[in-house]
Amino acid sequence: MDDYILIVQKERRLYLYRDNLLRAVFPVAIGKTQTPTPVGNWQVINKKILTEPGVFGTRWIGLDNPGYGIHGTNTPEAIGSAVSMGCIRMYNADVEQLFDLVFIGMPVIIAADSMNRCQLSHTNRIR
Repeated sequence: MDDYILIVQKERRLYLYRDNLLRAVFPVAIGKTQTPTPVGNWQVINKKILTEPGVFGTRWIGLDNPGYGIHGTNTPEAIGSAVSMGCIRMYNADVEQLFDLVFIGMPVIIAADSMNRCQLSHTNRIR
């Protein structure tokens, strides 16, 4: 696995790796206690440019966990918090940058904290 996204919930950060090198780091919002962001190994299954920005901002990057994705927001003050329905929210400018760098099938690792980060990224469940 040379290219992947790593999201560490406790840090509220998304890390983009290309050719096994850290290429970008973005602040994110994650799911609230009642609707947590799912920990695990996923992959990008679709990408959509949203022509009429709303609650999902300007871009949607869908994951193979139905209903979950990485997207922009119309409430940028929420970034850095646990406020979503489980999706990963980003500043619109950041998700637009990320959108151009990800591809269908790209692995997405969501870890609760930095300890789980190593365990998840080294399992054989990664596609």
